[in-house]
Amino acid sequence: MRPAQSCRTFSHLCFLWPALAILVAAHATGQAAADERVAVTRLPEGAVQPKAVIDASGNLHLAYLRGEASASDVYYSHRQAGETELSDPIRVNSLEKSGLATGSVRGPDIAVDSDGTVHIAWIGSQQAEPRPEDGSLPILYAKLPEGDMEFTEQRNVVSWATGVDGGASIAVDKSGKLAIVWHAGPNHAEESARSIYAAYSQDKGESWGREERLVREELGACSCCDLAAAFAANGQLQFLYRAAKGSQHRDVYLGTASESPARQLQAWELNSCPMSTFALYPLPNEEAIAAWDREGELFAMRITADGKSFWQPTGDGNNRRHPAIAVSNEGVVLVAWTEGTAWARGGDLCWQLFDKSGEPLSEVNRRDDLPVWGTPTAVFDSEQGFQIYY
Repeated sequence: MRPAQSCRTFSHLCFLWPALAILVAAHATGQAAADERVAVTRLPEGAVQPKAVIDASGNLHLAYLRGEASASDVYYSHRQAGETELSDPIRVNSLEKSGLATGSVRGPDIAVDSDGTVHIAWIGSQQAEPRPEDGSLPILYAKLPEGDMEFTEQRNVVSWATGVDGGASIAVDKSGKLAIVWHAGPNHAEESARSIYAAYSQDKGESWGREERLVREELGACSCCDLAAAFAANGQLQFLYRAAKGSQHRDVYLGTASESPARQLQAWELNSCPMSTFALYPLPNEEAIAAWDREGELFAMRITADGKSFWQPTGDGNNRRHPAIAVSNEGVVLVAWTEGTAWARGGDLCWQLFDKSGEPLSEVNRRDDLPVWGTPTAVFDSEQGFQIYY
């Protein structure tokens, strides 16, 4: 799920003009301006894998994991438009220790509908309930209706597409239709036989339909990689994921629920799972910006109907992974990512600003206190500019 941005207005442009002028000057002189344009916030001790969204009213909503990596809790916090401080967090999961932080690919995702209802989905831990009939890991869901003080009881949305490992994403369209997307291997299928599935709710999460397979080709799905899903401006559900055809063709694909085949964006021959995460940001003109990692490098791409163009962060990286994307009303792109992380090891948070064509507008900036299993999230606020939480 990616943030729904406020409408472009003349007042927003006037407000942002001084900051944009800084960016233009920085690009012309080669000086970094990201520290002046990007607010970076470290979450409470132990908080990892946040996901944030700005709703249509300018309110910020944030979900993250906290606690033991193999048995975490999911927390939610928010910030009203015009304010600067996050609210005290409240626990999302009704059964404690129902979240799973291990591997940085199983954290919560968040969506907010037009009525202000908050929807959160996450992969359950070994202690989580309820579960699918075969006892495998669940994908759990809970919501917070506007004005309520606690989330609904968690529920499992997986009925038959079991074998959940990494990756689940939630998205909402303009009408309030919800989708939870994941990859799975029913009946203990190998990676090459896994696929992408989605469950839908037409009534604000009160009920969920039986999941549907979204990819008909036999492309497989990288079992311990994440995925990202979002509704495009035209209402179509899109999803970004890594395939596993023959358990070695770990290509990145962009799929659309109403179309087939999925669109290959980048190839990669690899006979093991790289535990990738993805970022997918739909734009108002039906284009999208996507990002992922490959062989220690980060790739971002502007995807159009008739083409695609890559760009990458500048300089030499150190295992660049776990991207997050935010886009300003004027089209400036913030890409955040991690460096130096490994299994059970933290690293650096990094970020860089780009123009619409992918040309850098700042140097790479970094902080060296990214926690174990940590990843960043990024949003653009029309009043407060770019913000990163980690």
